[in-house]
Amino acid sequence: MNRLEKNQKNKKGLSLQFLVAAIMIMISLILILVLSVFFINRYVQNITESALRNSEQVVSQTAATIDNIKEQMEIRMELLVQEVGHCSSQEEAQKYMDNFSEMQQDVAGVYIYDYQGDILIHGKNGQNIKGYDIKNLSYAEELFSSNEKIILSKPHVQSCYVNYYPWVVTMAMKVDVDYLSEACYVVIDYQFSSIATYIDNVGVGQRGYCYIIDRYGDIIYHPKQRLIYVGVAEENMDVVAKLKNGEALLSTDIYCKQEIDNGQWNIVGVSYVNELIELQVKSFRLFVMLIAAVSIVLSILSSAIVSRRVSHPVRCLVKAMKEFERNAEAFEYQSENSIQEIKSLSDSFSHMVFMIRELLQRIKQEEISLRKTELKALEAQINPHFLYNTLDSIQWMCERGKAEEAVEMIGALAKLFRISISKGRDLITIRNEVQHAENYLKIQKFRYRDEFVYSLEFDEEILDYYCNKITLQPIIENSIYHGIDTEIETGEIVIRGCRDGNDIIMQVKDNGQGMTEEQAATILQKERSDDSGIGLKNVNDRIKIYFGETYGISIDSELDYGTTISIRLPIVRSEEDYRSER
Repeated sequence: MNRLEKNQKNKKGLSLQFLVAAIMIMISLILILVLSVFFINRYVQNITESALRNSEQVVSQTAATIDNIKEQMEIRMELLVQEVGHCSSQEEAQKYMDNFSEMQQDVAGVYIYDYQGDILIHGKNGQNIKGYDIKNLSYAEELFSSNEKIILSKPHVQSCYVNYYPWVVTMAMKVDVDYLSEACYVVIDYQFSSIATYIDNVGVGQRGYCYIIDRYGDIIYHPKQRLIYVGVAEENMDVVAKLKNGEALLSTDIYCKQEIDNGQWNIVGVSYVNELIELQVKSFRLFVMLIAAVSIVLSILSSAIVSRRVSHPVRCLVKAMKEFERNAEAFEYQSENSIQEIKSLSDSFSHMVFMIRELLQRIKQEEISLRKTELKALEAQINPHFLYNTLDSIQWMCERGKAEEAVEMIGALAKLFRISISKGRDLITIRNEVQHAENYLKIQKFRYRDEFVYSLEFDEEILDYYCNKITLQPIIENSIYHGIDTEIETGEIVIRGCRDGNDIIMQVKDNGQGMTEEQAATILQKERSDDSGIGLKNVNDRIKIYFGETYGISIDSELDYGTTISIRLPIVRSEEDYRSER
């Protein structure tokens, strides 16, 4: 054991036991705040119960008001039926109904219907009744055929008059008079706007509201009716269906229900628990803030003591870790702490820094070697059979005196090799990649003659961005050898490129034999089993290694119709910028 190790052993740091005692004092003070919160929770419970009772009162009052409006409507209906029944002729009934419709401001129409829904008499309310056959929206056969003494419909649009379409609720009673040949219905269309306006103005808290449903749970009127019809808003009708008359339910919100006229209509109130509690708790906040302020002061005093012994060394260690993340290679760390446990942690971190730095140096050397190997592999992956066949074609052209075609083919081959090598760079411009693909197509065009045609369609704005070297050529090769080469008719290859947001999309499309979904799904999982060049999996893997799993190749193919291979790449403006980002 050397002298430094002896000094470290003898100079033990302060134990955390002392610090735990100080923290326990702080916890005791915090308990005061916890007890205060407990009492607040009890107070909130009382407020919640009060809010529940308040919601019940609002709904009950609303139900009483709507019931009173509905009762007045029934009284006027019974009065009208009584007077119509006392009339001695149809003309006398017509005159009374005219007076009735003019005197009642909330009445949109007064009629006598036969059992088929045809209007026999109607009150003249200043509107012109339609003289042609049209469906009367105030008449519903299934409703009028019920055994109810007074029939009440849902709100609807009246359609009897010319250019007059008020929103009404229809009330009807059966009547049997001597001056009409058959029993009929006396009908009043009441303006529904008064009820709707009242319901709209009923509020339970700031955001609570009431609405009306019938005995079957269907909505009669809702302040958010349009939003509900278009599916933007919805009501929890399952909860409402469980409520009986006069009941209230407290779940995430408060629901209350009150019947009108033996359940023919029901008033439902909805209020929000959190909102009601917040309104009531405002008066209690001052007390809570006072307790919180005292607790914070005491906590600050306690944390000041802890900070000198624990927090400061920990912050220093965290700061050192962040510096190590930013510059691991040049980082050096010396452990100096007075607390035993933290000193042990710092020593471990110091040892870890040393080990990671050695590991980084080793990985760096291995990465350099791997890069060199990859570059050599890329340069060596040109199809040797393709080279032999191309030289053989050049020789054949020279022997037959086709010097110009031979020169053009040699030039295309030279450019193909020059771009393939690209001075050892991994990324080249899309412009160069397109030239590389075009040179390859020119050579193959000489070899296959009229077996296929091709076109290049690239947006000018993407040509100066960068992509992986040798990306298009393997995909075009795949289209020629495995798609078009087997076709009897002339094949067509279309190579496109455009910008898609922050990405680049390049596509190679052919009209060859295509492939099944199973073949398309597995083609990117297989390595090339021959020496015919760089396989699609090779291209896909290189893209993902460089740019991440978001990018790469996708295949869309249909048997006997052709294949489209899409390549997604990020926008890279220069190889140096991309390396700096990595």
